[in-house]
Amino acid sequence: MNWELIVQCSNLALGILLIIRLFSTKLYRLYRAFCIFLITDLLVIASWILSAAFKPLSAHFYLFTWLVIRPVGWLFTLLMVYSLLDKILVQLPGVLRLSKRVLHGVFLLAILTGLVSAWFEYRAPGFTFQRENLLTRFWVTGLVFDRVVASTALLSLAAILIFLLWFPITIPRNLAVFSVGLVIYFAAITGALLARSLWPNGALPAIVKLVHVVSTSLGGISGACFAFWIFYLSPSGEKVESKIAIQRQPQEQERLIAQLELLNATLLKAARR
Repeated sequence: MNWELIVQCSNLALGILLIIRLFSTKLYRLYRAFCIFLITDLLVIASWILSAAFKPLSAHFYLFTWLVIRPVGWLFTLLMVYSLLDKILVQLPGVLRLSKRVLHGVFLLAILTGLVSAWFEYRAPGFTFQRENLLTRFWVTGLVFDRVVASTALLSLAAILIFLLWFPITIPRNLAVFSVGLVIYFAAITGALLARSLWPNGALPAIVKLVHVVSTSLGGISGACFAFWIFYLSPSGEKVESKIAIQRQPQEQERLIAQLELLNATLLKAARR
């Protein structure tokens, strides 16, 4: 029994249900970047399923589809992070402006890191895929960028989540659901891609086996995230306020809010100069 194929089919079905859920509840209007990101992810999954289920379709079909679609996914991954940041810090424009500047630098640094790490990984001794065709070599290089984008998104989203845990600010429940789910989602992707990069380059049979195990595990985790969003995202979640900060005494919460408002006012004042 091909468990990898079963898991990926289930993953695709849950992803389609999530898309239907977002469109039927009109939430796609508020989370467009996430919807496009999700659609690109589902297209890649569908191309893999077609390649695995119908043997006449060669592996080149999946590799070509991946190389065409994934860069779009990378772009909307970054836009999705910016979009969430806008929604969470809408009441703190000074902090939002500073956070965006930091994100600009982080993303530029991530691109440079991807280029450098791809160059070193590609030239590493015993790099098996040097003997493969051009399409496969582009795909392997793309995996490096996939890892960099996923890890950058994970660090950015984790920073947002830590901010929400530390400062007792209220946000719509849907934003809290998105934030938690995306941290788990990108943590799984980053872990999976790191597992591949840390494996010896010359051990091709072991790499192939590892890729199947990782793909199955990742499909299960992403499917769980899809199910989580299906059940907990709702139109009412945009109106219901949620606070996921660590529980503290009221006086301590007021002190933290006062510090945050002072920081926001200071940043706004500095920006006007």
